[in-house]
Amino acid sequence: MASFAQKIVQDTQKVNEQKTIMANPLSVITPGNDCSKKIFNFYLDTCFVKLSTINQLIKYIDYVKLKDISIRYNSRKWFSICVICEINENDFLVSDLHHSAFKLTCKHKLPYKVFDVLIISCAFVNYNIIRITDPKQIKRLGHCDKIIKCGRCDPTNKKCSQYIDSRDGTNCDYHTTQSFMEAGQDRQLLKQTTLPYANELPDSMIPNEDEDLKYVSRDDSAAIKAYLESHKYGRSAKLVHAIQLQNSPVIGKGFKSGDEIRL
Repeated sequence: MASFAQKIVQDTQKVNEQKTIMANPLSVITPGNDCSKKIFNFYLDTCFVKLSTINQLIKYIDYVKLKDISIRYNSRKWFSICVICEINENDFLVSDLHHSAFKLTCKHKLPYKVFDVLIISCAFVNYNIIRITDPKQIKRLGHCDKIIKCGRCDPTNKKCSQYIDSRDGTNCDYHTTQSFMEAGQDRQLLKQTTLPYANELPDSMIPNEDEDLKYVSRDDSAAIKAYLESHKYGRSAKLVHAIQLQNSPVIGKGFKSGDEIRL
């Protein structure tokens, strides 16, 4: 059993370890080779780190989806994952391959390639621009081989991810939803019930052809009678039969109406 002094030493080590991680969160991610893995909806055909270490990182700082990154995170500790889609010297177009795309800038030259999967931590965010001031704020997780351009790519729309993983379809999530909505505009039946004749009246309530169609009969006795005849052993038929017996006069036990009684 650990002594009181040993517990103090252990707690001090945990505090120092936490301070080190908070100063450089990506230091917990160690090199490795977890091929053909998926992390946060990203496919890694080639992996350069141990993905299990990312779970350790989540214990200290929050994971934020790329589409949710905003200037309010400049004063917080966070990390996100994205893919490099285009490179222009020290400027990168990064995407989450589902919802949105950002411009990533760095003062230092980064040795990354197109379609590399990156993890970013505690970067400065200015609307649709992410600024890296220290190379320790970014690390390569792996590489994705099956990235294509969105079938309806719109660089002016922030909701479009511009690039997608071909394993998830041909359009980004935003344009997939838009395509579905546009296809349904001319199909009014999609907005109605799928039951045929659901809005039609039963035969018992339809008036004769000679009568005014504006008048609708509310007499549903024929429908009730037809239902009881087709459900002779149902609960409703049993209740009707019981009511009839209750209302009929009872002459005596074992006797019926019309029986002769001889004294």
